[in-house]
Amino acid sequence: MNDFTLELIDDYVAECLELVEEIEPKFLVAESLNKEVIDDLFRLFHSVKGTSASLGFQNIAQTAHEVESIISLLQKGEFKDDDKKYRLLFLRAFDFLRNCFIGIQKEHSDKCCVDESELIINEAKILLREEIQTDVDVIDGDVEIEEHVEIQKNVEEEDVGIEIDQEMIDAFLAESQEIFSIIEGNLLALSRDPLNTDVPLKESFRHIHSFKGNCGIFSLNDLESLSHRMENILEAILQGKIKSTVIIYNTIIPMIDVLKKHTLAFAGGKGGHDIQGIELYLQILDELLDENGKGQEGKINEISRELELPKTNGNVDSYSKRQDIRVDVVRLDILNNLVGELVTVKTMINEHFKELKNQHNAEKTYRLFDRIVLDLQDISMTIRMVPIAGLFRRMIRIIHDISLKSGKKINFRFFGEDTEIDKTIVESISNPLVHMIRNAVDHGVESPEMRKEIGKSVAGNITLSARNEASQIWITLTDDGRGLNKEALIDKAVSNGLIEGDGSDLTDDEIFNLIFNSGFSTAKEVTDVSGRGVGMDVVKTNIEKIKGVIDISTKEGKGTSFIIKIPLTLAVIQGMMLEVGKTKYTLPIEVIQESVKVDCSKVTSPMEDQELVNVRGEMLPVLRLARIHNIETNIKNIEDGILIIVESKDKKVALLIDRLIGQYETVIKPLPSYLKNVRGVSGCSILGDGNANLILDVESLIELANEKTFKNCNYSERTKDNQPRIS
Repeated sequence: MNDFTLELIDDYVAECLELVEEIEPKFLVAESLNKEVIDDLFRLFHSVKGTSASLGFQNIAQTAHEVESIISLLQKGEFKDDDKKYRLLFLRAFDFLRNCFIGIQKEHSDKCCVDESELIINEAKILLREEIQTDVDVIDGDVEIEEHVEIQKNVEEEDVGIEIDQEMIDAFLAESQEIFSIIEGNLLALSRDPLNTDVPLKESFRHIHSFKGNCGIFSLNDLESLSHRMENILEAILQGKIKSTVIIYNTIIPMIDVLKKHTLAFAGGKGGHDIQGIELYLQILDELLDENGKGQEGKINEISRELELPKTNGNVDSYSKRQDIRVDVVRLDILNNLVGELVTVKTMINEHFKELKNQHNAEKTYRLFDRIVLDLQDISMTIRMVPIAGLFRRMIRIIHDISLKSGKKINFRFFGEDTEIDKTIVESISNPLVHMIRNAVDHGVESPEMRKEIGKSVAGNITLSARNEASQIWITLTDDGRGLNKEALIDKAVSNGLIEGDGSDLTDDEIFNLIFNSGFSTAKEVTDVSGRGVGMDVVKTNIEKIKGVIDISTKEGKGTSFIIKIPLTLAVIQGMMLEVGKTKYTLPIEVIQESVKVDCSKVTSPMEDQELVNVRGEMLPVLRLARIHNIETNIKNIEDGILIIVESKDKKVALLIDRLIGQYETVIKPLPSYLKNVRGVSGCSILGDGNANLILDVESLIELANEKTFKNCNYSERTKDNQPRIS
């Protein structure tokens, strides 16, 4: 038995055991065999029957089939009396499955289950005879068998399928989307390197096999047939019956789109059962099973044109496997909120303990409480995080299809796919990434002819990466194309009336950010990919909705990078609490360089309303938090307060505060909507005394300092020391 078969068996056992562990507890606590319990039982034994039969575990398959027959009649309400005897049968069946799975893991066979299988099958037959009256008199064993066969035939001919609820459909759709993403990525990798079949081919076979089984449960016959054909082809390659070739994978890849389309239609209540042109799809796949596919390429291409299936030539890296569980996001939100409240209570308890003296037991209890809270924090913060690899994989197909339409060759790579991101944010940044990638291929990367002419590689390079940066996740999309042309951007902005004058007073960042204006496009012609000025404004809007920002770095002729920075909407951080007037703030520890007190000789004002401080020979801009947020404070002169030197992206600024309070754990929560435009603030938290505490965003504070000290702000009044107050 080869490694692949062993791995397939392990997956089979894990999936079946998961179903047993899910459904058995519901069965045990149910007071009666109600509709929900019966449907769950049917789903379990129907699924076990199908997957067991496909792997040759006939003892399990036959037993599950007999039990399924009982359940089918229960669904139809044909068994009227006490359900105790059925409960005993199902309990024995649960134990039988567990024992079989243990035996399969040890011996890779279900022969160890023969005796127990016969007992359960006979018990099921007896129940069927007791409950179903027929015109056949039971005279001997032969007639008894005939009667049973007739009963089974009647049962199977009737429509006794499981009644599907929305929860099952949602779970099916979520699992299918994950399966499609993995298979598509692996097939694209195989289309580039058809000889590297070890991991991607085996993984694709396992997942298409799982999808086929799920389709059987939902009676999606066309989807089941199509996926079964794909499974046959992949199995034939694995067994060496046909060769692994580019044409095979380029033919199967468009079929994944067919599966996607009809799965979504089914989940959305719009049919999906019948696939138009299914016979031609199956014919295409059958042609591939001819000996090595010899002489079939022309026929396949002819059928493909008739069905308008796109050709594919992918370029993709391989991916690692991951095991996940599905948890309702609402429950995770409740857990996170409870953790936040628990941390707040812990802070309050700590404050109260400080008022007590010589309370050894109390301190011991608090340390234990503190440890439990920390453990709960860790698990609550990680349980809803998922690797960003799934999102990155979706972009592979986007680049593949756009490169085909545009006639450009693209090498696509990604890094940092293990970086974890909140699951609720994934979909929010999916569409922005799609728009950015479309622009990178269509606007950024030059045509193969032009790249060759200017000395670049014929194929353009696009890179997608992710990393953690302080309290943010940075997603960077980079291309090595033509870069942004400042003159072209300014000319377009002037013609659209977006700027006044000739734009000579604009900084580079201001010029590049013009592309985020609605309807802005420098494309000379509209293509199927882009050119209508729709997209980048949507990108910025969607990112801002999740309180993120997007930066641009570009060099003409060399390429462009877009950096999406997404703040953590909920995080427990180590922060330094400080005070300005009666307002408390928290700074993340990692951005703090030092705190200093200086005398007036170190302070200079080169222009009105701008202050600089000399810290060991380095001139740093000073930001007064009291002035920014309209706070009354007794600190009038810089030398009377404390300067906190903070740094982000190699830039520094000195924050003037009244006093330092100390280091604390802080739960970051999003700002209320009415406070979303507060400059220099990324979130808030609740202190032990119940008051609010603002979390400072150092990057935006540095940007504020670079605006030539409030150049664009309106001053409605001045403070007592004649300093401007921002309104």
